[in-house]
Amino acid sequence: MLFRSRMMSDSQIRAEVLDTTRSFCVVAPAGSGKTSLLTQRILALLTTVARPEEVLAITFTKKAASEMRARVIEALETAAREEEPTSEHQVITYRLARAALTHARRLNWNLTADSVNVRTIDGLSAYLNRAMPILSGLGGGATVTDDVVPIYQQATTDLYQLIGEPSDRGEALRQLLLTMDNNWQRCSELLIELLSRRADWLNELGQHRNPEAASEQLSATVRAVITERLIDARSQMDIGWLSELESQAQAALQRLREYVRTELVDGEKVQFPSQSLCITSESSSLESWQWLARWVLTSEKTPRKRLDKNGGFQAKVDQTAKQEVLALLGKLEEHPQWVGMLTEITALPRIDSDESEWQGVLHLSRVLPTLAAQLLTVFKARGVVDHTHIAMAAELALGEEENPTDLSLRLDYQLSHILVDEFQDTSQGQFRLIEKLCRGWLEHNSANLELQRTLFVVGDAMQSIYGFRYADVGLFLSAMDKGIAGISLVPRSLSRNFRSHAGLIEWVNDHFSALVPAHGDPRLGVVPMTRAEATQVCLTDESVQIHNFPDDAALEAEYVFQQIASLLTATTTAKIAVLSRTRSGLEPISLLLKQNGVDIVGADLTSFSRRASVTDLVSLTRWLANPGDTVALVALLRSPMVGVSLRDLGMLMPLLKAYSMTYIYNLIDQCELAISQDGRERVSFLLSALIWADRKRDRLNLVSWVEETWKRLGGDRLIAGDEWTDVTAFFHLLRDQEIAGNGLVIEPLTTWLEKRHATIESADARVELMTLHKSKGLEFDHVFIVGAGKVGRSSQKPLLRWNRDHERGLLIAARPDTETNGSLYNYLGFVNKSKEEQELIRLYYVGITRAKTSCTLTATLSSENSWPPKASQGFWSRFCGAASRVHYHPKDQEETTVPQRPLAKAYRRVAKVPDHGLSGDVTESVGAAKLRLSNLSQRRYGIALHRGLELLSHCDNLPAECPQELMARLRFQLLELSAHTMSIEDELGRLEVDINRVLADSNGRWLLSSKHIDAHAELALYLPAERRQLIIDRTFVDPITRCRWVVDYKSSQPEEGTSIDQFVCEEASKYREQLEHYRSAMIDFDGHQDITTSHTKIALYFPSINVFHEVLG
Repeated sequence: MLFRSRMMSDSQIRAEVLDTTRSFCVVAPAGSGKTSLLTQRILALLTTVARPEEVLAITFTKKAASEMRARVIEALETAAREEEPTSEHQVITYRLARAALTHARRLNWNLTADSVNVRTIDGLSAYLNRAMPILSGLGGGATVTDDVVPIYQQATTDLYQLIGEPSDRGEALRQLLLTMDNNWQRCSELLIELLSRRADWLNELGQHRNPEAASEQLSATVRAVITERLIDARSQMDIGWLSELESQAQAALQRLREYVRTELVDGEKVQFPSQSLCITSESSSLESWQWLARWVLTSEKTPRKRLDKNGGFQAKVDQTAKQEVLALLGKLEEHPQWVGMLTEITALPRIDSDESEWQGVLHLSRVLPTLAAQLLTVFKARGVVDHTHIAMAAELALGEEENPTDLSLRLDYQLSHILVDEFQDTSQGQFRLIEKLCRGWLEHNSANLELQRTLFVVGDAMQSIYGFRYADVGLFLSAMDKGIAGISLVPRSLSRNFRSHAGLIEWVNDHFSALVPAHGDPRLGVVPMTRAEATQVCLTDESVQIHNFPDDAALEAEYVFQQIASLLTATTTAKIAVLSRTRSGLEPISLLLKQNGVDIVGADLTSFSRRASVTDLVSLTRWLANPGDTVALVALLRSPMVGVSLRDLGMLMPLLKAYSMTYIYNLIDQCELAISQDGRERVSFLLSALIWADRKRDRLNLVSWVEETWKRLGGDRLIAGDEWTDVTAFFHLLRDQEIAGNGLVIEPLTTWLEKRHATIESADARVELMTLHKSKGLEFDHVFIVGAGKVGRSSQKPLLRWNRDHERGLLIAARPDTETNGSLYNYLGFVNKSKEEQELIRLYYVGITRAKTSCTLTATLSSENSWPPKASQGFWSRFCGAASRVHYHPKDQEETTVPQRPLAKAYRRVAKVPDHGLSGDVTESVGAAKLRLSNLSQRRYGIALHRGLELLSHCDNLPAECPQELMARLRFQLLELSAHTMSIEDELGRLEVDINRVLADSNGRWLLSSKHIDAHAELALYLPAERRQLIIDRTFVDPITRCRWVVDYKSSQPEEGTSIDQFVCEEASKYREQLEHYRSAMIDFDGHQDITTSHTKIALYFPSINVFHEVLG
């Protein structure tokens, strides 16, 4: 369907779509000049209307709207200056703009940026909402918020108040909770997830009003879907091949029944169809089809390459039949679309739906509308709404087909032409809104041949990547085939790429043609590949490269860094992008670039909750808001600003809960606390600052109060250079809260800390970091896509799944009580998963096509089983399998140390605070400064030492002393933990000394030896009963004694005046309970793994003093 305009050149298509009397759907692949095409269409339409507002252009982002408006205004300004360009394309734009200006002067228009009617889809919904405020349910005065989770949580909590209600909805809610084993929190999470999609499901519910009719309709729809899939299979597969396969399957079934009868095959390991195989297109033959599909496909849905007695082939007896069937299965390798059909057939649901699925639908049909009503009540109470509410209100504001509102009728006169950019990103609700805007246009066009109203949509199905925002790429394909609101769209497809060089375009064409099925299937999110034509010459031999690294993400990050450094050295103008599916995937390379002095730009990269300075500020603010918040106080005591040891903190804890700050301060001053001298100084330092802050409560403005307290603790002296922007953002948030008159409210601050992300800014940066989704619409000279081998998190199973097809009807199913094969719920899950897999392919298409010259993709993969890894059905394995060349870096390669560049230090104030005559000196004492400086590396050191010992434990032969490549890894570890450059070398030196001490110690070498049985380092064990995870530093089974050892590393040392024996006894006593917990967990672990041990022992190892101490029970 995307190739109807194949015989037309791009220039011919561009000229044709300027016909303002016709409606078009234009496929515009990456780099094809889509925005300039829209600009020209807008300029052409402006010459045909009485008012500029009659031309409405809709985009999906503010950035796209701003760019489109700017392009139109720029063209008009160029035309007004009569600066005719030289290029052919720009001349067309210039002449269209001149005509628009002439038309504007004739009608006395003033064409400005405000008069160009370009809106985002959300902005359009908000406009419609304001025009009909009563239908919004809130009077139109509500604020739109992005922080919706607390609101959804409140609505869900309010819903639970109805659980005791003696009504159908109360009973439905009780039954819903029972299906969740009364797990209220889990049920709340799933309900909250559904609330964001209520625009889709709210109109689909109501089955409880007439359950019998609804059930019959659902069964008819399921039967129609099954029949359609079987008809497609029989029509697209070779009928002779299918007939022969059916005959062979019949024979195999007969043999298999005989094998079970004679006990050659265990009857419990095989399944038989309830009737004779009958491979027809009737829905009644589904069971036969599914048995046949499972017979020829493996569990990974690939054609079988071996057949055994469980499939009806006895070794050395049925050889002829086996070879004949294997030959038939070879055909599946040649026709992957047949495999896809058989795979879907195995997932098709039974016609007789699971009763629990249907009862769940009836329960949710009563509960979910009530939940939506509860949400509206919360909206009214808080005076805010979400974007979904605005979109739903916009639909209501336009009314229905048979009963349009006054606003709808008014818009019918105000709008003559609509253009929609990035139409492939349209959701069902947005599509309905556009349909309503075009309502009545078909009749108008039939009656007014000279004044045609037109619709112009532009998009590229291969760039549909917003399924998580409920975009439905099938709507784009449907609009191309069937039009919108009765308006037929002339399909046209551009092909020339003006962005990327020829080598890159050729790679994309070949690679993605192998990944994307040749024929589109909107049901499963499959879109046909759009091949591009190059306009730029090929500049490099290998424009797109794939590099896979074994096991360690540090190797991948170092390689990417070296490539970026080379590019920055080779050219002073090239723009470079580093992209990843997730923010976390960008962190290793981000750290390397920053620590080596490379300026970068990045928005929303790292959660504020992972930025030390901000988390310390929030802890301080929490205590200031509530001095009884012991958790916040403990966080301050352990922060780098104070750094109280765990031992001293344990002695303090009873006092912190029972006494005031002043009382504890006096106890410390009088030396009446049994804590170390170091601890007294640190605690006194904190308490003096907090007591000062308490005295200044309500005497300073909010920002000054928090900031001055923070400075008294030396927080401004401990900030890493790149965290100043984060601290500024925190104080801006605090100032906004004060201006709003809210005072010091903690909930918005903690939500901001957990949900928002830090931004890295630089005016001179040539390297930009972002997620793949955010890169859409941008272009760079060179692109790196990192962390490609990471597997995405599996999404939780929702309470409700549904899918509406305008031809086949509605499929809807609730999550069943138990996992069952052949359920409609699972089939809908299969459909959703297929869409997600196709969207992931398109996501990488978008990322690669951002590049002009080159694109490098890198991944870190496990080499535990083999290197290179064996092919699988995973996304990255298939992606690499489709490439003509993939680089696998060897496992034993020597790691290169990343060259260090001096960090540029920049210091500035957080905020300009007027002098309020504060009492007390805010400068830091020398003693306090030493306290903090001595504590800066405390946590980093322990983590880095554990990492070093873990890496050594993987060596087949332990070295005599710490190798330089290990030191390079530890340097990277310290940098990753945001260490200051001045302290890195000192910490590295200390680490090298301690590791050499371990390697010189017989106990240390025994612990790290690779000769043990079932040895693990940093073993993570999840305890389901306690819902938490344990990390065991070192565990193994001694091959001689068969004893299981569980060892915990401790980086602590005895204080001055404490003997080693006394210190070790105290540490053993302190950690005995924890180690016993580890012992129990490992005993359970060995039992599940069938590992035989004589007994299990626990021990502590202190690398800094070479002491190995067994802890006796």
